[in-house]
Amino acid sequence: MKLIQISSHEAKNPTELSLRQAFELFEPKLRPPFALTIPNPQEYLFLNKAILYGVLCETHVGKAHMKHLHAIVTDGYCCFVSLLVEVVNELYVKLLEPVKSRLIWVTKELINVLAVGVEGLLVCLLRQILGGDFSDGNLWLCFEMATIFMSKWDYLLQVDPMILTSGLYTYLRLLADHSRFVSNPKLEALKQLEIDFCIKVLKEQFPLCLKVGRDLVRLLQDLVHLPKFRAIWKDLVLNQGEFKARGFYGIPQLYNTRTPSEYMLLRITPEMEAQLRFLLTHVKLGNQKRHQAWFAKKFLWEPNRETLIIDIVRFICCAYHPTNEVIQSDVVPRWAVIGWLLKSCTKNYVEANVKLALLYDWLFFEERVDNIMDIEPAMLLMVYSIPRYIDITHTLLEFLFLLMENYDVEHYDILVKGVSTSFSVLVKRGVICSLDVLTSCDALSPILQQARQVGNLKSRKSVNKLVVLVILWATILPLKAWLFFFSEKSESKKRDPVIHDSAGMISHSAVLWLLKYFNGSDFDISRNFSINTIWDGVSEQIGPHVKLKGHTCFTSPNLCCLCVRLENSLHMRGRRTHC
Repeated sequence: MKLIQISSHEAKNPTELSLRQAFELFEPKLRPPFALTIPNPQEYLFLNKAILYGVLCETHVGKAHMKHLHAIVTDGYCCFVSLLVEVVNELYVKLLEPVKSRLIWVTKELINVLAVGVEGLLVCLLRQILGGDFSDGNLWLCFEMATIFMSKWDYLLQVDPMILTSGLYTYLRLLADHSRFVSNPKLEALKQLEIDFCIKVLKEQFPLCLKVGRDLVRLLQDLVHLPKFRAIWKDLVLNQGEFKARGFYGIPQLYNTRTPSEYMLLRITPEMEAQLRFLLTHVKLGNQKRHQAWFAKKFLWEPNRETLIIDIVRFICCAYHPTNEVIQSDVVPRWAVIGWLLKSCTKNYVEANVKLALLYDWLFFEERVDNIMDIEPAMLLMVYSIPRYIDITHTLLEFLFLLMENYDVEHYDILVKGVSTSFSVLVKRGVICSLDVLTSCDALSPILQQARQVGNLKSRKSVNKLVVLVILWATILPLKAWLFFFSEKSESKKRDPVIHDSAGMISHSAVLWLLKYFNGSDFDISRNFSINTIWDGVSEQIGPHVKLKGHTCFTSPNLCCLCVRLENSLHMRGRRTHC
């Protein structure tokens, strides 16, 4: 009987060894008839270890072992569950496939008896699901965990209702990866199960979902191209009463709620967390390259794994806050690791989502509610990238003001206040001495220098020009071409200006011009054309967000989602963008 698969050169795992030795010692006592004596604490611990090893390895007598456990338990299964948590955290990747199946079975049994701490076990299992991993084993775990959440719904509400929000956060994030693959037979049943679970939580337990906070909005916006989530989104924006949550007054309530750090941990495996904490706590600046290379080789180099960078950046910003001792040491800082991760992105939609993950808390920052450590890495990355990596500073500032102006036009004031507060608090707390390091940099564009002034943040006109500049710049447009759009003497602008009003609408001719540039050909399109005639294959994703003057406009929220989809479209057509 074996619990894990190890190579001949590997040392014995102490956790596995402890369980196996307990089983060998107590094996005679694991066969009926069972002893009726009450074991002392030491014997109780060893007996739990022996039963656990037997349950996982002896498939044919697993039920008998569980009956034995039910007979001897004196602590509400707390000891047994803690041993299982240790196995999952330390051994899951090495467990044999039959053992993994038994692990899921015993988890269901523990839920049935409302075992103490079983919600923690479920969280540990959720963390073993790797984002961007489409291997059979990972998809199997996805399916099994989603099945547990659906089939044990009533039990979980009794154990700890908040565990449902952990499942929601996990599967919303996984769906963003899974929904990018169309007509994959291995994924269809899983995607439907994931969608059904998420919709069930959102509709039946929305008051619990409010505790997830602003990251719930970030995750939902990636899924608005799916019909069921589009309906949820419409209710969230227009019909909040559908959620039957007393006191819920709309999206601003979510914006104003900081997402607890434990949700960020859900998308990072324990092994990844340990390696990242070691890198950010013990490795000196200048010596980090080999550690980063090892980390990338182990976790990021597999196909489609790049989306993990989004979750890693959220973890670094919101879940790992170094002590003052570490900050004052020569240990590699968080901003440097994030800069490396940003440079590691090869897909445009991933890069855009990484920037959003980095800057997201800036949009809603309140000194009373939020933690300055959430926004510190982005600020320091922009400052310390000057002048050697000025492109990073430039693209982050562009993206920040693009978000501020267009992420949610209905709640523009919230975003302006959040960004303005972020800058002022970062200066007040001494993260940077002043904003002069940015505003006085000749290498940054004059438009950005003007828009960056905190006093000018409320000027929609100047930032609107920045929005169009960023969209045009994303196509690597020649300097003369985009200057033409901003020329006060442009005849084209007099006939059909690019900027129509403070809502940031883009004219019909400008859109056609952009589409011509993107696709390399002219279009014979009326003013009410459908986007799906232009971007085949992505129309379902872009369509709900793009509308033209006189018929439609950029809706709220959000242009950010459009930009991500737009970048993905250009990437598929072989173009490289920088927005």
